Amino acid sequence: MGEKEDFLENHPDKPDLEENMNAEKEKLTEMRAADENHLEAFVQFFKDKGVKVVENMATDISTEFVFIKLQDLLKDRIHDRKDLIEREQAQVLKVKEVPFYEKSYTYKPSCYGTNSPISHYNPIKTKEFAVLYRQRIYYCSDEDEQKAFLQQPSKYTNALFGAQEAVPNDLIIKPAVSVLGLPKSGKTTLCKTIAAKTGAVYLNMEEIIEAHIKRDAFYAQTLRQLTMVQGMSFEAEDLIKLLVRRLQSKDCRQNGWVIENFPQTKEQAILMAKCNILPQNVFNMQMDPTVSYKRAKGNDDFDCIGDVLKQRIQTVNANLPQVHYFFQKLYNSVQSIDACRSRWFVEDLAMQSIQKSLKARSEFARDFYYN
Repeated sequence: MGEKEDFLENHPDKPDLEENMNAEKEKLTEMRAADENHLEAFVQFFKDKGVKVVENMATDISTEFVFIKLQDLLKDRIHDRKDLIEREQAQVLKVKEVPFYEKSYTYKPSCYGTNSPISHYNPIKTKEFAVLYRQRIYYCSDEDEQKAFLQQPSKYTNALFGAQEAVPNDLIIKPAVSVLGLPKSGKTTLCKTIAAKTGAVYLNMEEIIEAHIKRDAFYAQTLRQLTMVQGMSFEAEDLIKLLVRRLQSKDCRQNGWVIENFPQTKEQAILMAKCNILPQNVFNMQMDPTVSYKRAKGNDDFDCIGDVLKQRIQTVNANLPQVHYFFQKLYNSVQSIDACRSRWFVEDLAMQSIQKSLKARSEFARDFYYN
């Protein structure tokens, strides 16, 4: 046996194990490179076709976990499969394109109107995130809502897939806000911010009075005679009549309203309620009177800062608690806001309160209508 082993060991045709292993490694390397190139071209082909490809998927874990992970990554293709075709019919509209589609006879606003199909109670109205879907224009409130709508359009438009019913068309749910507080508490800033974000009409009783007494109507002439000639002040009934006329205008009926520093007395609040003028949100801008004095210093509107401002603060402190009590007891609509906080805090708190109120009103209207 020893001679035979020596013979085989020294035989010239004996295969070289190391050389064979290197040759096989080269073959395997070439095969792997070819497979990777083929797979890369295969993946690119599907990407060009718009097919979602899951890359860098870890497989050194259990099969069950891999399956769960794949389901999560392919949720839009598996769980939301019914929207694959519907997504192709939804397209994002640029801001400059929206007016063209709105004026078209083919494309119309959806049954939600200017409200978002996802959160139709959202007070923020914008056309920056509009979507065109099945010849209808949907106005989303922000970019996240727009992405959600583009992902599952049927979910938010088709009742068969769980979409929320639209608010009845004959029911207009718009902001109705009153902002009250001491002088220099930020009432004007908050009112204009709410008007800018929600599209509501900003109202000020002084401007309403001034605009009305300049008209040629008989009632306007009577008021002008009493105020400008005889120097008499307005009665509460006259103020409410002017406010009713202003709120009946087209812009207020379509967009809602936000009024600054009105009502100022309980009598005015009661008359507003009798005329069915009810602010759904009454914001009380709370602030210490000393802060009002500090903010008013150097302001042209308060040249006689001592007596005039003191009298105004005393009048507000005497009447405002009764107004707050009236609206809170009967309508639970008063929201107190610390006027000394930052402007962003005040705005966010006010918008959250308005959104909560609009949501409750729209849900009640929809349930009452459909049930």
